[in-house]
Amino acid sequence: MTSLENSTPGSETGTVQCQSALVTRIALFLNYLTRKNFQNLLRDVHGKKLDSEGELLKLMIARRYINPADVPALKKTCLSFARAQEDTRFGSLCIQFEFLTQSNLNLALEEQKNLADNGSVVFLGDLLVEAGMLSDRQQKLILQKQKMDLDFKETITGFSAGAREFRERDVTIYVPEDGLSAYMVKTENFDPDLSLTELQDIIEQSGIIYGTADIKSLKTFLEAAPSPDERFELAKGLPPLPGKDARIFYLFEQDYLSAGRVNRDGSIDYKNRGEIPFVSDRDVLAEKIPARSGRDGVNVFGDVVEAEPPMDPDIICGNGVALSEDRLKAYAIVQGYPKLSQDGTLSVSDAHVIRGDVDYTTGHVKFNKNVFITGVIKDGFRVEAADVVVRAVDGGTIVSHGDVAVANGITDASIKAKGSVSAGFVHRSTIACMGDMEVDKEVVESTLMLEGTFEMSGGKMYASTVSARGGARIYHIGSVKAMPSTIVVGISPYIKTELAFFNRQIEKCQNLLNNKSMEKKGLEEKLADVEKSLARLNHANGKNGFPEYLDPGEFNAAVTELRSEKHDLTAKVTTLARDLDELKNETGHWIGEKFNLKRQDQTVPPKPILDVRGRILTGTRVRGRHSSTILSRDLSRVRILEMSCAGDQGEGREIWEMVTNRL
Repeated sequence: MTSLENSTPGSETGTVQCQSALVTRIALFLNYLTRKNFQNLLRDVHGKKLDSEGELLKLMIARRYINPADVPALKKTCLSFARAQEDTRFGSLCIQFEFLTQSNLNLALEEQKNLADNGSVVFLGDLLVEAGMLSDRQQKLILQKQKMDLDFKETITGFSAGAREFRERDVTIYVPEDGLSAYMVKTENFDPDLSLTELQDIIEQSGIIYGTADIKSLKTFLEAAPSPDERFELAKGLPPLPGKDARIFYLFEQDYLSAGRVNRDGSIDYKNRGEIPFVSDRDVLAEKIPARSGRDGVNVFGDVVEAEPPMDPDIICGNGVALSEDRLKAYAIVQGYPKLSQDGTLSVSDAHVIRGDVDYTTGHVKFNKNVFITGVIKDGFRVEAADVVVRAVDGGTIVSHGDVAVANGITDASIKAKGSVSAGFVHRSTIACMGDMEVDKEVVESTLMLEGTFEMSGGKMYASTVSARGGARIYHIGSVKAMPSTIVVGISPYIKTELAFFNRQIEKCQNLLNNKSMEKKGLEEKLADVEKSLARLNHANGKNGFPEYLDPGEFNAAVTELRSEKHDLTAKVTTLARDLDELKNETGHWIGEKFNLKRQDQTVPPKPILDVRGRILTGTRVRGRHSSTILSRDLSRVRILEMSCAGDQGEGREIWEMVTNRL
């Protein structure tokens, strides 16, 4: 034997079972192969035909499942182990054939061990022949018997091609490839006078020792008429009990997109496809149920049949995710969007990236953190997030709790932001924001409202209205072919509009609070009356028996009705209490938003100043906080600002006017 391929048991079967192969069992025992890599190897060989354990070893080396430096030692150990198995079987057959006594075999085995300790490897058969304890003919006979035991060469009806066959003159014993059962068939030369002892000797010589049939069944087999097609179950092994694979449950919605949402009127909104999942810090994202080991079996030869090890995948953590100490739970360490990648990595990102357009594929987008969109927000679709970065907006809507940055343009859109807004151009759109606004090229037929400064250092504005509390800087305003524009500086309707909205929400919540409080109070009064009635009935029953006006049946019916009414009233009171708590929280939210807006209004000073570094055309209206003007001629490179002057006749009354200065 010169290689691992022709030395390991099972290599002649045609296929090698990875989980029971000698090379993998030894590699696992010596820690050359980790359990995780073994599971990967099982996946790799699933459904594949491996002709030898040498091929299996090559696969382990190619996939780097074992260290190449460990390969020589692994091969040597496998060869030694296989040789030892063969020598053990060789010695057993010598005793069975009565070529040796057990004491002579022990002497030969001890000599073989001494030679091995000195670096000389000698097969047991060669050693026995050399010592004169065994003849060449006897050695060849035993080797032939060994080969016969390991050959899976003949297929008969009812047995697979891998069945092991033990032929004797009177009977033939078949052992399926898995070794978990054994069958016996009478041959054509069966001797009806075959004794039970002789049959037991044949069974013992085949090596079958576990789960054999009892003596009564063997006697029945001997007494039955010979039939080559009738099989007798000689032995039955203990099959291995497979373990249970570990399972990982992900506690967030992975496939959150639905076909659409059904409206109250029964129609389907195909643009509303569900909300993007959002998790907070310390939220549990995944839980793992550990693998459970199986139970090893025993084949009919008394060999242990190892149970296939269960799959035990780990929870793979990426950015924003950590494992618990027992490695059975994964939790978020940041707020954001949870995601499970194709390779099984769990991560949490504080930004949601949409690669493509916001359309029917994505539905409306709502996310509490930042959203990056590589495509366009299409007509009719809404994006609500913190900061929003998008290539273009074409008919869509953005509600931002932070800034909005549009790389190209905004067309037929509506944008509302608590931060700043920037875009390449704006056409036929309405934009309102708390911060500054910057446009590079063009504003056409749009309405812009902002609390900060409007900046358009190199573009042109046509037929639009801009209201900027922090003033405006525009390169060119107006066109002879377009309607005049209106520029309002120093004031903006944004805060006024938002305050009106907050007041409406607060009023709505307070009205609901009052109505539900009154409803709850009424239900509590009814509940108190029901409890008093129950108490009176129970008191009367306990003191004087049933009340005179009620028989037992009526009494029980009255108590049952009152208890049912009490249960319903209690449930309604509990629901109303929960609704009241939610309304109180919502009212507090809107009041807080209102105070924040008022504080910001007080801290940002108005700047009623318009700078035009290019041209501003006739008909453009410029309005400040207290005054306005309509240009009667074209102007270039001017600053228009609102100033106050003393009133007529020394009354001390302030008079405001729009003043034009050259830049």
